[in-house]
Amino acid sequence: MKIRTTGGNRPLSAFLMDVDNTLIDIKRRDHQSFCDTAAEMGFPTLEFEEFAEMRALGALSREIGAVLLSRGGDPERLNDFLQARHSRLDRPELFQLDTLFPGAAQVLHRISEIGIPIVAVTLRHEVKLLKMELTRLGIRDSFSGILTAGDIREQANRPYEPEYDSLCYYKGLVLEEATKRFGLVLGETAFVSDTEFDIEAGIKLGLITVAVESGYGKNDRLRSMADLCLPSVAALSDMLDVFPGISDSSFFRNL
Repeated sequence: MKIRTTGGNRPLSAFLMDVDNTLIDIKRRDHQSFCDTAAEMGFPTLEFEEFAEMRALGALSREIGAVLLSRGGDPERLNDFLQARHSRLDRPELFQLDTLFPGAAQVLHRISEIGIPIVAVTLRHEVKLLKMELTRLGIRDSFSGILTAGDIREQANRPYEPEYDSLCYYKGLVLEEATKRFGLVLGETAFVSDTEFDIEAGIKLGLITVAVESGYGKNDRLRSMADLCLPSVAALSDMLDVFPGISDSSFFRNL
């Protein structure tokens, strides 16, 4: 199995797949978590179109929160706002706002049929809620394994913060643990994600990096960083070269 990148064909034996805004469009839930937190703390909210534009330009949660608090005249409460907003993001009732990106289920199914294992790697903390959502969206069976930020909590030597350096650090721990736990070959494992801090973490670990332009990354930056940049995860199918004699990797599902 090989994957076609801008630098030429690379051997491929596994996928590490980011979830949010790579496979699942969480923008509506993300926006609602900001609005609910702002309303409860007495700050003005923002329209979805403005929020989506800020995210498309690569704005992190801290930057969006700072804008809201500056409009409310109380920028000193930013850390409190961010902590409250983060806890509201994973409320079960908001998950109904999430949808699969077009073609995501089909490309996962094709990769699974080929026999290439796919491990979900995410900074979400509640694996139970994630599994429930993957089941609801009909893609749970495509994954050989799942690893969340909750799984590497004890390995972290710094607190989790919604800032670039912290996000890159935590995603790096998740990726490293996933490669060890599932016995993946670094140079033959492709990591697919939508953000710059994710792609940077993948590069540092020595993974094949595949950026998708469907999420919160700055697209020009993603194109300059990743081994391959695609408009969406659906386009991934066209980049796979399948050769006869590929061994079946169904055993991986038992790990």
